[in-house]
Amino acid sequence: MELRSRDSSAVISDALRMASKKLSLGCASCAQTYLAVARTHGATEAEIAGALSRPPNGDGLNLGGGLALNRRLPSITAKSSASEGTDSTLMRPSGIALASMPLSTSTAVDEDRAAKKIELSKRHVVDSRRVKTDPFGVDGSTSLAKATQLGMPLNFYIGEMGYGLCSNCGPCFNQTACFNKDCANHVGIWYTYGYWGLEGPNSPDKGSRTNYQWGQAQADYFVGAWLSGPYSAYVYGRTFFCDIESGFGGWTSGNLLPNIDVLYGFIDEIYARGSAYGLFFNPGVYININDINGPNHNYFGTYSADQPIVLWVTGDQTCAPCAPCATNCNTLTDVINRWNNTVRHFCSLGNTGPALWQYWVGSCGCCGDFDYSPQSGNTNFSPNLCN
Repeated sequence: MELRSRDSSAVISDALRMASKKLSLGCASCAQTYLAVARTHGATEAEIAGALSRPPNGDGLNLGGGLALNRRLPSITAKSSASEGTDSTLMRPSGIALASMPLSTSTAVDEDRAAKKIELSKRHVVDSRRVKTDPFGVDGSTSLAKATQLGMPLNFYIGEMGYGLCSNCGPCFNQTACFNKDCANHVGIWYTYGYWGLEGPNSPDKGSRTNYQWGQAQADYFVGAWLSGPYSAYVYGRTFFCDIESGFGGWTSGNLLPNIDVLYGFIDEIYARGSAYGLFFNPGVYININDINGPNHNYFGTYSADQPIVLWVTGDQTCAPCAPCATNCNTLTDVINRWNNTVRHFCSLGNTGPALWQYWVGSCGCCGDFDYSPQSGNTNFSPNLCN
């Protein structure tokens, strides 16, 4: 089901009403979640104080539980293009601010599931003796049978979780997201990641948001799906990949500043949401090399990032190596050699080099999308800064 934004005043009203109700039930941490949503959508401290002074149903209001009404993270300045006017300062709430997504029965994050996932993630310690070292994985709708055909190793998996403001929507199986649970189970939760189709600045779904806020909003929906969406139990990898390609809409070649602003919003918000939960979230970008500054599309030109990203590329020698379904050559050796000799030296999109390479896509044959990374893929991939 596609998620649609609601008017901010209605969101604020619902959030404050729910915060009051949660406090009356003695759940201060639950109330903090709804107060965070209200603030994100523009509620003032006076409105918050007024709502908390009113009993929710004529009963007395319990202000216990250590609720800190004014706790926030340091402000982060939102970048905007010249066409959008001056910069604005956006405040991120601290604590488990489970969503800056619109509140409704179809979009609200399941607080209990989200809290349990965050706590389990905090307890996970990477044991180097148990880290898988084989650098091959698959993504999207690739089946487990095809992923492991002819003895192909399968170390990590990256599944689609949604796009735009639509969780579990995508081009697969009746327009649901392209996520294969069997592959996720095979590699395990700490080696399973998600990607999200990022819509560009010309998307009709953007509404009245600035381009930067549009990137933020999509990141928020992505994090909400990671916390308690349909595939949240499978995905504990904390690199959040946005998928930038024309098929998701809103991207125009040469529209550089608006395109960059959307990406900035996504990147900054992923970092901020991780900080809010006391976890390290890493933003990633999947893109065809030829879409960055040509010759296919010129989406970002000589874009320069002020925060590191994990770059996952395709389009450079994709479908050139020995096919994973070929019996007359060695796919593993060929892929590693091409990575070392050519692909890893590519440097673009914010002075970032590739950390992952999609070396094979299903349209080339073999019925799947295949990936390579020299990293282990345990919990987080790391940015590969250009030399």
